[in-house]
Amino acid sequence: MKILVYPVVGFLVASFGNALGLGGGSILVPILVFIFNHPIDKAISTNMLCVFLSSLFGFYWHSKNRNVRIDIASWVALGGIISSLTVSLFLFKYLSLKHKPLLYKLFGASLLLVIFRVVFDLTGLWKVSGGERVFGKFVKFLIGLFTGLLPGLVGKGGGVVLMPTYLYLFKLPFPQAAGTSLSSFLPMAAISFFLKALQGYVDFKIGLLIGIGTVMGAKFGAKLVNVLPVKFLKVIFAFFLSIACYKLLFY
Repeated sequence: MKILVYPVVGFLVASFGNALGLGGGSILVPILVFIFNHPIDKAISTNMLCVFLSSLFGFYWHSKNRNVRIDIASWVALGGIISSLTVSLFLFKYLSLKHKPLLYKLFGASLLLVIFRVVFDLTGLWKVSGGERVFGKFVKFLIGLFTGLLPGLVGKGGGVVLMPTYLYLFKLPFPQAAGTSLSSFLPMAAISFFLKALQGYVDFKIGLLIGIGTVMGAKFGAKLVNVLPVKFLKVIFAFFLSIACYKLLFY
């Protein structure tokens, strides 16, 4: 029965995650932990397989539509590869073996970033206006260095950090921000996934079943933006995310 449930979960997570512009990891990991009773290290790592697959297909479609800014994505990705590699090789495994309860709290704390992003979007305090801002290679590298810590440690980063950075700081048009975010994040997701797989944390059976759903849901989610009451859904999403955040912080 679960063989049928996992692809449906992946489809729903990717659909709503993409429609809300927040990515799916913030939704999927709590589902794996609290509904399917997966340990946090396995949930984060299996989620990275799904993130890698959805990022790969998303990059392909955005590249075809010429929504990828390689001049930005390449330097951000370089910084992200370094930090993702370091965190995945050393810190994640150490915490998993010695301080697993801390991983629950760290993931819970990372959800605060998502909640802040949702509230920030809903208030509309920062309107995107004016032309694109140009930043040097070192600034892009530093942004990647910070972002890469998140997939290596808690399995997220693209929708939480890069998307708002490209929208509000770089002032890229929404399609370019989405395409460049996925392109920047893809190498970080790949590094984090492959290292966690080598360390034995990825459940390939579950990850691939969910991944099938996420690949289909990612394309469907883009169409939902024009149909669903996104603001209302973000309020509901923030409410349930707050519950998950509380449960993880006090696990």
